[in-house]
Amino acid sequence: MVISAAIAYLSLVPYEKTGDLLENYDLLMHFAAYFAFGLFLHFPMKRVFHNQSLLKAAVLIIAIGFAYGSFLEAAQYLSPGRTPSVTDALSNLGGVAFAQVLAVLLSGTSWVLHK
Repeated sequence: MVISAAIAYLSLVPYEKTGDLLENYDLLMHFAAYFAFGLFLHFPMKRVFHNQSLLKAAVLIIAIGFAYGSFLEAAQYLSPGRTPSVTDALSNLGGVAFAQVLAVLLSGTSWVLHK
């Protein structure tokens, strides 16, 4: 998946703070990256669950996104110039969770199990 590879690269590549404008939007960029990750994971996961339970799919995607983001934040200990951050991990979680809420609401189906 191209998005997950891009997120990993951008999370782990050695980085030197330059004081540029983008540094001020760090949490927003984390949120946006994991929002995209969550949206792109939503559609194949919907097929896996055969539209039976979007809630189960959404919870699983949120867990995957949180685990992936947390792993990459922890891996930053090994990358020169990178510092792991709890606020970055929470921003990642917020992005993937918001993507799931939006995807389910826009799908026009129920969050609950269909019997």
